[in-house]
Amino acid sequence: LRNRPELSYKWTATGGYLLGPTTNHFCDVIWGYDKAGSVCCIVSDSTCSDTLCVQTTITEKNTVSVDDITDAPSLVVRPNPVSDVLQIDSRADIVGSTYDLIDVTGRRVLQAQGPSAQLSLVSIAEGVYHVVHRDAAGTMIGMQRVVVRR
Repeated sequence: LRNRPELSYKWTATGGYLLGPTTNHFCDVIWGYDKAGSVCCIVSDSTCSDTLCVQTTITEKNTVSVDDITDAPSLVVRPNPVSDVLQIDSRADIVGSTYDLIDVTGRRVLQAQGPSAQLSLVSIAEGVYHVVHRDAAGTMIGMQRVVVRR
C-alpha cells in the first residue's frame, strides 16, 4: 500500500493475530496453529473506501506463501453513503454467505444471508458502519465501510 497520509487504514487478520500496535500504514501479523488465513486492510478517505486482502497459507517449512492478492473488492455495497436501503453484492460465489452490519463498537446491528442482499437501514442511526462478508464456516471473505446519512 502506498504511504498516503490523507487515507486512513484499518487492519484485520484471520488465522493469526496482529502483533502490537499497528501504524496507519503497516502491521505485523503472527500466525499460530491455524495455517490458513488472511490479512485485510480497509483503506478510506472522507468519501469512499476499499478493502484489500491477502490470503496466506503457512507451509510445513514455516514459510508464508501468498495465494491471492486482489485489488478489486470482493464485496460491493451501494449506494454509499446510504440513507434507506443498502444493496450488497459479492464478487465471490460463496455458499452460505452472511453479511453483518457492524457499528463502531463492534456490535452486529443487522444480518442478511445469500449471494446478495438488501438491508433496510431506516431504523439505523447515522454514522459509519462496516459490512462484513463471511462464508458458512465464519471465515471473513471481505469487508466494506458504509456511511449512513439522512
